[in-house]
Amino acid sequence: MTFVSVTDSPTREDAEIITKLWQTSLWNNHIQAERYMVDDDRAIFMFKDGSQAWDAKDYLIQQERCKSVTIENKEYPGIHTQDAMNLKEEL
Repeated sequence: MTFVSVTDSPTREDAEIITKLWQTSLWNNHIQAERYMVDDDRAIFMFKDGSQAWDAKDYLIQQERCKSVTIENKEYPGIHTQDAMNLKEEL
């Protein structure tokens, strides 16, 4: 299971459209993910093959509207977020 949050306080409809686009892109790359909205700005992606979650994470964090991806209780910020920029500065 992977939790994905969308930036900029989207409406539930906007978040659903965005996450559906991401789901389609994952399917196009042979990563089978089921998507369920769990909050107005958050979705859960479930994978038949759990190892695909890591490939999906690499794709998702690169998306402009991705706020964060959480796998196994570890949060990975989207690269376009302020959190990710702060991490780069610390390195």
